[in-house]
Amino acid sequence: MAVSCDIPIQVGPNSWLMRWSSDLSSPLYRIFRNGTLIAHTRRTSMVCTVPTDEAAQIEIFDDVVSRSKGLPSAHARLLWDSVDQCVAYYVERKNAQGQWQIVAKIWDAGICKYQYDLKSLEDDEVHEIRVFAEGVGGQTLPVSTTYKLIRIPDPPNVTMTYAGGIVTVSAA
Repeated sequence: MAVSCDIPIQVGPNSWLMRWSSDLSSPLYRIFRNGTLIAHTRRTSMVCTVPTDEAAQIEIFDDVVSRSKGLPSAHARLLWDSVDQCVAYYVERKNAQGQWQIVAKIWDAGICKYQYDLKSLEDDEVHEIRVFAEGVGGQTLPVSTTYKLIRIPDPPNVTMTYAGGIVTVSAA
């Protein structure tokens, strides 16, 4: 029960060919995109088209037990275009003392768009984030953005039963 995925191959401006395999013989794959089931298939490849300025988290399972992790509810997704002659991208976040800290170094993979998910963001707080590229000629100027996260609360974990015209709601 293990799925191995090849590195996606760009086949169009916003399209990627994804290939995978399993250690099971002829499994029925379940494919999730951003936590939503999009396909049941026995095929071992798929072209995924992503709208401009969006990203997709694809999860592939070869069993009926595994569940999608989905996207964390309190997160921000950074998206940016590639920079010519880039070696790596740095994502930085300003800490409580006002100092910039590197939270991720993403090596250039020769693709046209990159993304990074910032997780565990606090509600009703301002988060300052910036990205800069390091390349053959040095570093680019950082591109900054500021987020104020106002999160919609998660739905309560309850069960509902209906019997004889009465709805009973109880904690799950």
